[in-house]
Amino acid sequence: MPKHIKELILLDDASKAELDKFISENDTEEDIFNLGIRFFRYGKFDVSLGFFDEVLERNPDNMEALCNVGNVLFAKEEYEEAKKIFKQVVVKDPTVIKANIMLGSIFYKEQKYDEAISYWLIAHSMDVVDCSIIANLCMAYEKKGMNFITNYYYQKYLDYSVYQKTEDYELILYKVRKLNQVADYNFDIGLKYQKAQKFRAAAEAYLKVLEIYPNHLHANLNMGAICYKAGEYKDAAKFWYMAFIIDPKNAENAGNVALAYDKAGEYSYAYCFYKRYLDMKQGEDTFEVLRISQRAEEIKDKTGSANSHITAGDKHLANRNYFDALYEYENAKMISPQNTEIDKKINAMKVSLFPESSVSLKYFEQAEKYYKNKKFEDAAILLRKVIVLEKNNDELQREARTMINLCYKVINYKREHKLHGWN
Repeated sequence: MPKHIKELILLDDASKAELDKFISENDTEEDIFNLGIRFFRYGKFDVSLGFFDEVLERNPDNMEALCNVGNVLFAKEEYEEAKKIFKQVVVKDPTVIKANIMLGSIFYKEQKYDEAISYWLIAHSMDVVDCSIIANLCMAYEKKGMNFITNYYYQKYLDYSVYQKTEDYELILYKVRKLNQVADYNFDIGLKYQKAQKFRAAAEAYLKVLEIYPNHLHANLNMGAICYKAGEYKDAAKFWYMAFIIDPKNAENAGNVALAYDKAGEYSYAYCFYKRYLDMKQGEDTFEVLRISQRAEEIKDKTGSANSHITAGDKHLANRNYFDALYEYENAKMISPQNTEIDKKINAMKVSLFPESSVSLKYFEQAEKYYKNKKFEDAAILLRKVIVLEKNNDELQREARTMINLCYKVINYKREHKLHGWN
C-alpha cells in the first residue's frame, strides 16, 4: 500500500482495541470491508479507516476499499487528502464512477467549477440516467453563469427522472416550470409587437425571454429575423446559431445561420453552415438546394484556415462550453476533411454531450439478445430506456419502438392466456 495512505490510517490505542474485537484470522476480505462500511455509518471514521486499511493490506487492488478511504476522509472534511485518494483510484481504474463523482464534489467545494464539470461529465458518460450527477452538472454550470447549458441539463434531468427522482427533483421541476412561464409570457408580448411591426418593442420582449431562458427556440428565431431585417447580420447569426443548437436537425436553421454569416462577410462560418444545410438536404434537387450549393462553391476560396476554428474550439473547451467547441471542431473538419486529429476532438465532444448514444446502442443490442431468447419483459425494460435516451438516432428510435410493440404483444398475449387459464 502506498506510504501516504498508511500515514492517513494511524489509529490511537482505543481505536486499535475496538478494531481487534472484530477482526479474526478467519474473516474474509468481504467481512472486513462490510465492518468498515458499518462503522462508517456509525460515524466512527477512524475505526472505519482501520478496517479498510486491513482490506488493502490483504488486497492493494481493492478499488472499492480505496474509494471508501476517500469517502471517510471526505466525511472528516479532510478534502485534500481525500482528493489524493480519489485521484489514485481513477488513475488505477478510470471507470470507478463514485471516485469521479467525489472528485467533482471536492472541486465544486473549492469553487473550481471547470474541474468539477470535467469529472462529473466522466461519471455521466458511464451512468447517463443517474439524476444526481445531472443535478450536479446543473449546479456547476449555473455557478458559471452558463444558462443555456444549465437549462440543457435541467431538461435532461426531468427527462430521465422517470428512472430516479433525487431530493432535488421538486426544486428543479419548479425552476424549469417558472422559467418556462416567465419566458412564454414575455414571448407572447414580443409576438404581439412583432405582428404589429413594432420591432424594437418586440426585440426588448424577446431579449427578456432569452436572458432567463436562452434555450427558447422561437425567441431565438424571431430575434434573428428582426436583426436580419435591420441589417444587423452578425447579431442575426448569433441568435440563429442558438436556434440551430436547440434544433440541429432542422436544415432551415443551418441555412439561416449561413445566410446571416454570408451577409456579414464571415465567409468561413457561412461556408460551414451552407455545408451543414446541404448535408441535411442530400438527394434533393430543388432550386434552393442548387442555389446554396453554387453559393458555397463561390465562397469556398474565401474561407479561413481550419486552425482558426480549432483554436476557437480549444478556447470553448477550456471554458467547458462543449456545444460551441463541437461546432468549431466540425467547422475545422469541413474546411480540412483529411485532418484525422480533428475527428478525435469531435468524438470527445460528442461523448461528453451525448453519452446516451453509445449507451443506447448497448441497451438495444442486449435487448435483441433478450428478444431472441424470448425474455420479452427484460427486452422491453431496455427498449424503454433506448426510447427515452436516444435523441440523435431516428433509425434506432424506430427500431426500438417496433421491437417494444412486438414485446408487448407477446407479454399481453401471455397475460390473457394466464388470466383465463387457456393452454
